[in-house]
Amino acid sequence: MRQNFASTEALVDAFVPWSLNLLESAVDSYGSARILLSGGGTPGPSYRKMNQDCSFLDQLEIGLVDERYVGLESEFSNEQLIRSCFSNAPESAVKGMVYDLGDYSRNLSVLDSEYAHFVDRTDLVILGMGPDGHTASIFPGDAPSETALSSDKNFLNTNAPAHPTQRITCSMELIRNAKNIALIITGAQKLEVLENKPLQLPIHKALETCPNINLFYSE
Repeated sequence: MRQNFASTEALVDAFVPWSLNLLESAVDSYGSARILLSGGGTPGPSYRKMNQDCSFLDQLEIGLVDERYVGLESEFSNEQLIRSCFSNAPESAVKGMVYDLGDYSRNLSVLDSEYAHFVDRTDLVILGMGPDGHTASIFPGDAPSETALSSDKNFLNTNAPAHPTQRITCSMELIRNAKNIALIITGAQKLEVLENKPLQLPIHKALETCPNINLFYSE
């Protein structure tokens, strides 16, 4: 389902109540709500409004859809971005994806353990899309990313075309199993890429794999 908005502000004003309603239902059912968030500038305004409007931040369990293999102090860290957006949430509410900066493979093994509860149940995944058609850290022309589209593993290391190149991503299978999935896209250029399905970029394969994605778009 696609919803179109005239501005980013209008998108945020509609998206945040939609998200919080889903998450509050999860809190009512399970005592907590589990959410996996993408980084990048596009969803940032929505995260900051969620931080302001959410009345149950102490019952949110926040993880990441993907991450750069960098430390928390890095300007490229998605975890740092999420923590800054959710400044009212308890520090323990946010779980990053980098646990061992000295061993890329071992970090993935630790992540499998640390994110086991998200594998068990994720109530909402929020995705974005790059101009090249990547989503999460699943990139076109990258063999590990191609594996991430069909693997039964939950987390994989992939390669980005730009620095920092080492990435960590949830697999499409893990994303697909979430109870709800949202994709936020802004700008006509990205919409043009999204609608060019013959390109068969990662975003197109994501839409095929997850037909229940809720698309929020603004100019």
